[in-house]
Order: sequence, then structure tokens, then C-alpha cells
Amino acid sequence: MFLSLVCTSSLFAQDAPPKSTDPRVKVELFAEHPQVVTPTGIDVDSRGRVWAVESNTHFPPEGYKGHPTDRVLVMSDTDGDGKADRTVVFTDGLK
Repeated sequence: MFLSLVCTSSLFAQDAPPKSTDPRVKVELFAEHPQVVTPTGIDVDSRGRVWAVESNTHFPPEGYKGHPTDRVLVMSDTDGDGKADRTVVFTDGLK
């Protein structure tokens, strides 16, 4: 079993990395800001691509300068290094 973790906070990098209580699960950083912002859900498909729902409209802070709508991103690791290096917008304009 393999688990990809999407993290957006730069503060997270200062904390200890997350650990799984199941020794069969490996937790690694796959993508981070600015590749994905405010993810609210992820899934990994049979091709290893990570699909992320990016929520930019749910209680945005005052003066939010991020993307104006919610969207679904598809992130891929095309060079096999375990990190997302290609991001495609699957759908945009959601609210």
C-alpha cells in the first residue's frame, strides 16, 4: 500500500513529518504550494496520478489573492522521482 500526502502549509515543513501507525503505509510529500492550494480532498487513480479538489471559495480570508474559483487538479510524477512535476486543471470554475 502506498499513500501520497498533499501538504500546502510552509509551516508543515518545519514540523516533524507525519507518520503512519501502519508499517505497510509510507507517507511522503508529493506536492505542495504553489502546485496545490487549500486541498480538501485527494484520490489516487490506477495510473498513480493524484486528483485534488482545491477549495478557494469556502471562507477565504480577507484580501485572498488565490485562484478565484474551486477546481480539480490532476498531478503526475512524469520523471519517477516521487514528486509531482506536472499539474493539469481537470475542471475549473466550481463554487
